[in-house]
Amino acid sequence: MPPIPPEFASNIEDPNYWSTLVAKLMKRIPQVSTETPLKDDKLVDMVAQRNPKVYNENYDPVVLEEWVRRMEKIFIVVEVPKEKKVNIRTYYLVEHC
Repeated sequence: MPPIPPEFASNIEDPNYWSTLVAKLMKRIPQVSTETPLKDDKLVDMVAQRNPKVYNENYDPVVLEEWVRRMEKIFIVVEVPKEKKVNIRTYYLVEHC
């Protein structure tokens, strides 16, 4: 275990020190937007307007390939960026338990 820095050791009993330290550390955490960018919402809506079929775990490789090709055609028309395709595609998968 690494030694405790002298600054911590001398202030370990002071409750005000810890709240100040936590506040300083919290300021270092980068802010992440909790809102989905509008463009993503538009992409999802534009894909949905084209009524893509849902893939229901049919184990026939021909059916799977056809589903993938149809989704790709929609993605081309809607101009879905590569990094968004997987997220959008998962909306159209049915999971059986």
